[in-house]
Amino acid sequence: MELSARKEGGILVLSVSGMLDSGHANRFREDFLDKAAEETRIVLDCEGLSYLDSSGLAILVNIQKGLSDRDARMVICGLSDGVLRVIRFTKLDRVFSLAENCEEALGDLSR
Repeated sequence: MELSARKEGGILVLSVSGMLDSGHANRFREDFLDKAAEETRIVLDCEGLSYLDSSGLAILVNIQKGLSDRDARMVICGLSDGVLRVIRFTKLDRVFSLAENCEEALGDLSR
């Protein structure tokens, strides 16, 4: 699992690649929180994410709650069909703000 960061127009874009599973979830959480500590608008680009399990979902829910608590917004984009299916099956598409791609996510956060 790799997590890289870049800024686009004052919005933090975090790109995750690899697998977000029980073996990587805690490291992902630490890296995410370190990179996004002071940010209020975040895009999580999952185009390179190949696998997501329940541990990864739990970390994403935990991160989302923490961001909401400090009035920060996150849009998740670039989900593969398989990962999107897991999110929809667990009804977490009601919890997360989702976008098809990074451009759409950036647009959502620019409003």
